[in-house]
Parts: sequence; structure tokens; C-alpha cells
Amino acid sequence: MEEISLYILTWNVSVNDPPDEETLKCSLGLDSFELPDLFIIGLQEVSSNPVDMVANTIHEDPWTQAYMDLLMKYGFVKVRTKKLVGISLNVFSLRKHVPKLRHIKEDHFKTGVGGYWGNKGAVGIKMEIGGYSFVFLNAHQAAHEGTYYFEKRLSEYKSITERLDYLLDKSAKSVTFWFGDLNYRFIVEHTNEKALSEAGRDSAVSNGVDSVALSQKDRFKMVVNHIAKRNFAGLLQIDELHKAYASGKAYEGFIEKQPNFAPTFKYAKNCDVYDEKRIPAWTDRILYKTQGIPYCDPEAMSNKTSQCICQTEYDSITSIALGDHRPVFSRFNVRLKDTSNCELSVAFDEIEDWTLGISNTVTCSMITNGSDHNLRILGNDWIGIFKEDVFSCLNNYVTYAYVNDSIVEERIVERGKKRIDLKFLDSLICSPGRYIMIYFRSSIVLHDNFRIERVKDVLGVSDPFVVRNSRDQLWRKPQKLVHCSILLFKPKKMINYISYR
Repeated sequence: MEEISLYILTWNVSVNDPPDEETLKCSLGLDSFELPDLFIIGLQEVSSNPVDMVANTIHEDPWTQAYMDLLMKYGFVKVRTKKLVGISLNVFSLRKHVPKLRHIKEDHFKTGVGGYWGNKGAVGIKMEIGGYSFVFLNAHQAAHEGTYYFEKRLSEYKSITERLDYLLDKSAKSVTFWFGDLNYRFIVEHTNEKALSEAGRDSAVSNGVDSVALSQKDRFKMVVNHIAKRNFAGLLQIDELHKAYASGKAYEGFIEKQPNFAPTFKYAKNCDVYDEKRIPAWTDRILYKTQGIPYCDPEAMSNKTSQCICQTEYDSITSIALGDHRPVFSRFNVRLKDTSNCELSVAFDEIEDWTLGISNTVTCSMITNGSDHNLRILGNDWIGIFKEDVFSCLNNYVTYAYVNDSIVEERIVERGKKRIDLKFLDSLICSPGRYIMIYFRSSIVLHDNFRIERVKDVLGVSDPFVVRNSRDQLWRKPQKLVHCSILLFKPKKMINYISYR
């Protein structure tokens, strides 16, 4: 039974440019932890001025590009990016897991300015891995303190879940991660007597409501005092998000490990002290919910017979002082089902030689669980060709070809296995180098009679192969030794005999 590890990062980057590579490495724990199988990076307040937004529709935004350049060095490929104005979600996978990714889809929902502007809202990416459905949802919800804004955040949660209902999978085996700058604050005016006394201030309490109005300065001091004492359990009791899911008003079924780190908002710009103009809060959170996958603690992972998800770490990265938020990360291990015999897959034969300027043939096998029924090539099956040295993203193919346009021969060789010979045009690849082929299956589904759902499967990945110029190919052929004899004559008299080998 296989296990997959995930590293989830949420970070409000406060409209800053990407920092240096060492800071990015720190945000992903690249020098501190064993590499996970998947990195899920959720950012908020990525620069969203009009010039940047137009540029980012053509090229990757600077943050995505910076993480792609970094993670490519560690063998990761960007699976998908979903953006909504300043909200960005990226999923990266180790190369070896790319062929296991199925039914990749995405969506977004705007909540800013009555749902017309995407400065607030959520973006989601869903995929299937090893028989389980994984949903990653990055949200940036309404800011500010007070009952009105708290109710607004609860309303946004309801709107997001209704709009992205088909992403928030209710299948038999699924796990949903909800994270981001959720913007929930501390309810300092209406706290309990215990929390107030622990903050060094006694107050009469009637029906659980504080009868003494606290000034902004007093409220700030009270929360900072809690933080200094590391009384995070006390702070959790006055946390809006904790109140929301404890009362059943929102986030029903979601789990959050108790934060054992200082509130991540609001710091004075680029330093490690809180800004007195705002009450510190745990605005940056990571929650998860499972369906048909038991949750367990780290010790239970030794039980190899149970299918489960385990959250092994949940913390902030206080060493990164960029903007007024601190990044928050969490690590998970998920034990997968054994689906090796039931998923349709494509295996490429070794591509021994590819020569520019001529048509080239590749053979692959389509394999399923002993049934010939699923051994079908669909109209939107296509093969992308990638340069190996810059293979950092599933979208950065240099060229592609539809499978149906390339077929030379199909033949069933045994039950559940079909061999396919494909011939590619002489102009498909234009320059020599090392390449990789990936077999994709794409589809467009109409959902709820109005929503277009774009789905992508990765069915197979070839080993790297070398593309050579035709002249290089000729030089590589063994040179035959030729024996020839030359006779030189003068009239009526042979004057010489020369032999060359």
C-alpha cells in the first residue's frame, strides 16, 4: 500500500515581489525536511495591478515562475496553476508521480464587491491520485474586525461551497484541504472571564459577555500578553474560526490541528513586532476534511492495514519577515489504495533514436485491468513533447500531436493490453536535444447545464530520449572499410600498382 506526502503552504505576500531563492527554499522547508511528493502553494495578495494582470495572462506570474525555477532543481513539475486576480494556487508533483494524476480540474469563485471582483474569493484544483480524490482550495476572505465582517466571512464560506460544490468532492474516498488568508479575528470584546484574567485584567462577566468595553490599546495588550505567555489554547477560545466550526455555522466536518504558533497577522512591515493599529490574529489557516479516509495521529501510521490521513506538522515560519503576514505550512501523509491494476495507463517503449528531418515512429502500450473495453483512443487524446532540461510544468510543451492523427497501427496483444505504433511528422521537433513525451487525455464536460468543466488525465510518461540532427546520425553509423585497387597506366606499359585499404 503506497503512501503519499503533501506540503501545503499558505502565504499572504502583501503585494511584494518574490524574495531571493534562500527565502523561497525556507518557505518550503527544502533544507529542513525530507522532500514531499506534492507541494501545494497558496498565495494571496500577489501583485494585481492592471499591467501585471495583462502580463500574467501571457506569462507565468513572477511568484509562480520563481517557485517553478526552484522546484525544477529538486525534480518537481508544476501540475496546474489557478489564479484569480491576487489569489494564486499552484500544485507541484515529483516527476515520478506525474503518470498517477487523474481527472485534473479547476475553478474559482469571486466574492469581492458583491461577487463581481476577484480581489476576494477562492480558487480550487481537484485531482485523483491512487484512487482518492484530492481537493485543494485557496481562499482570501473579507478582512476587518467586528460582527458584520465575521458574518460576511461566514456568508462567503457558504457561497464558495455552493458555487464550488462539484469540486468539493463527496465521493467515497476524498480529502479536501481548505486554506488561505481566511481573515478570522479574535472576539476580544466578548470573551470569557478566564481569558481576561489570564491577560491580567479582571472583569465582571454576565452571561458570558464582557461588561467592560475595552479600548483598542487594551485589546491589543491583552492579546499580545496571551501571545507572550504562549497561551494559544486561551486564544483559540476567542478565535472566530474556532467559534464558527464549533457552533456548526461553517466548516462542518473540517479539522484544524490547534495552532501552536503565534498569530501570523498583523506584523509591522518587514519586522518581527506586531503593528499596534491592528489586533494580532490567526488569519492564515489550513483545515482539512475527509470522506471515507480515517484520520489518525502519527503513532497510528504504524498500522499498515488502515487507510488514513495523518497531519504531522502545522506551524508558521517566523523567520520570513516579508510584509505583514507570516507563512503557514502543514505536512500530511495519506495512505493510498492499490489501484495499479484498475487504472488505464500508457507505457512508452524506449525511444532509441529520433532524427530531425524525417518521420519518426514511437510504440506504446495502452494497459487496463484485464478488460479490452477501456482500451479506446479518444478524440482528444494527445501527446505533448517537452524539453527535458526545462521540464518544469505540464503546460510548457514545445509541440504536440493528436494521437488519432499519428496512428499507424493498433493491435490487441493480450487481454487488457493494446500496442499502438505512432508516426510523427518530420517537422514535429525542430531542434536537437533531450525530450520527454507525455500522453494526455483531455475532455470538456457540461456541468449543471451551464458550467464547462475541463478535465485532464496524465496516462503515461516516456523515458527521456535524444533527438539528433541527420548529419549527427550519419556520423554515428559505423564506417565500413573499403578495399580498392588503382592501376596507373602509360600507353603500352604499366608503370605502377597502388593498393589502398
